[in-house]
Amino acid sequence: MAERLNKLLPKLISEHQNSFTPGREIADSIILVSEVIHTMHKEKMSGIAVKLDVEKAYDHVIWSFLVCVLDRLGFPSAWIECIKQCISTVKFSILVNGNVCGFFPATNGLRQGGPLSPSLFVLMNEVLGKLIQKRHVRGVWKGIRVHEQLDAITHSQLADDTMVFGEATLTEAKTIMETLHLYSESSGQIMNKEKSQLFIFNTNKQTQSRISRLMGIKVAELPLNMSCFKLPAAAGKKLDNLLRKFVWDNAKDTNRIPLISWDTMCLQKESGGVGLQNIALDAKLTWKMYREPQKLWCSIFRRKFLDSNEPSRILTIANSIKDSATWNFLWDYRYIITDHISWQIGNGQSTKFRYDSWNGEMAICDLIKDPTWIQMVESQLGSFVNNYFEEDLPNTSHRRWKRVNLGSSDSNDCIFWCGSKTGEYKVNL
Repeated sequence: MAERLNKLLPKLISEHQNSFTPGREIADSIILVSEVIHTMHKEKMSGIAVKLDVEKAYDHVIWSFLVCVLDRLGFPSAWIECIKQCISTVKFSILVNGNVCGFFPATNGLRQGGPLSPSLFVLMNEVLGKLIQKRHVRGVWKGIRVHEQLDAITHSQLADDTMVFGEATLTEAKTIMETLHLYSESSGQIMNKEKSQLFIFNTNKQTQSRISRLMGIKVAELPLNMSCFKLPAAAGKKLDNLLRKFVWDNAKDTNRIPLISWDTMCLQKESGGVGLQNIALDAKLTWKMYREPQKLWCSIFRRKFLDSNEPSRILTIANSIKDSATWNFLWDYRYIITDHISWQIGNGQSTKFRYDSWNGEMAICDLIKDPTWIQMVESQLGSFVNNYFEEDLPNTSHRRWKRVNLGSSDSNDCIFWCGSKTGEYKVNL
């Protein structure tokens, strides 16, 4: 049941929720939150961010509310009945002086560690997102707009961790608390105001104090999360040392002298190394921008920094110290991905003929330096794709064009990683 339910989650859970859902990761929420905060800092925008702490989230789930959510989502009654049996037949016991003292049934809550529990929790938690979205559509919850062409960001959810955003006004603060109270009363989720945190940006002290009193949450200092940013030099050095020990040490001799320099080992195989690079993990963000453009943070990056829907613009865009730390991090390692991908041509709408690699080798602008020839091909592109223009290609490159990966004209163009048979960029830990 858990496996079947997991397959449905991407269709049922909004893009604002990134936990226990196939294809979504913790980093998706971290990047989204960091970009909203960066926008408020950079644009001197007044706003609030509230990090909500929920008391024993799984233990307080009201079963009747969960069943109602499943029913409204359209699950069959037989399926819902099976779910009810799974969550309501649980019994607990306590130990007194090491002895089990009987069993008693539960009246609410989801069992920690149960295979169904995470999926059921995120389905229930989606109700909070719907409540927030409904108020945003009505215009009573403004949120934070990171770009004029994108909808405002109101919240980000990661299991029982939720961050909500809004304007730094008493009216918006009141709306936020009313929404949270309604959800708490219905679902059983109790917000711990003592452990919750309120961050207020570009707002005078008097207004900050009034908002804090109204919400009952103390104003806190924003911590710096390093999960999506470049590691400090000292931390990077420690990771390199761990990798060195893993490669050269063994159980019999833990003080072996390395036979090859670390810089040489970090080179690519074709350059005489073995390709050991910490930055392989870092490049995964760039891969996601190409491969999963529908992600909310990818949309923000394209509009905020590229001013385009085309991820390939990352190759030509200039960087700025005023850009966010997350973007700078991604920009620094972009060539790890862009130098080793190729496009599978579908309808041809996303691939740049001149600047993208779609022939299995390299981009035309790098392969052929004669601008006259390139312009000629561009003017007769349809004939070129069908016939490969073998008679007109330079002798040094015509074999490469036969490797062009043509897909169905009814499908979208997609990228593939040239370093793997599946075409997927993966980092094995």
